[in-house]
Amino acid sequence: MHRSAASLLSERVLDLIEPARGEQIADLYAGAGLFSLPLAKSVGQQGRIFSIEGAPGTHADAKKNLKAFGQATVIRGRVERVLRQVSRDAQLDAVVLDPPRAGIDKQVAAELGSSAVSRICYVSCDPASFARDIARLTSRGYELEHVEIHDLYPHTHHMESIGLFVRQ
Repeated sequence: MHRSAASLLSERVLDLIEPARGEQIADLYAGAGLFSLPLAKSVGQQGRIFSIEGAPGTHADAKKNLKAFGQATVIRGRVERVLRQVSRDAQLDAVVLDPPRAGIDKQVAAELGSSAVSRICYVSCDPASFARDIARLTSRGYELEHVEIHDLYPHTHHMESIGLFVRQ
């Protein structure tokens, strides 16, 4: 992977999602907090970040990385289950998705479709699952407003896609 990949992805996600002070944003498949940390800084103490990850090791890393940010809630669990609960308890303004190669689950797309989330920034490492998920999200009321491709894995065929979806 390119040595500037993490900073490039973080910058692009922030540029596209445009987090504002006081917003509530869920970072799904959050890993160790690559996006959660800059999002927490952007929403400030008035906002809230829900960093959701299923893997125990990276969840523990996220807890350490976000420890200083009282506005960050780090949750371990299956994204589709936790998202349902968070959506009931909070009025999410935006969502950041960085799923594994398989993409998002049908339940995640359905949960997002039934929510009031106005914008979704989707980071994908697999063009096939990203294409499938574009169809899942657009059929649930979102429009793909912007997409970009980044070659972050030099000398390989792998590309990283970032898409911004907005509620129609």
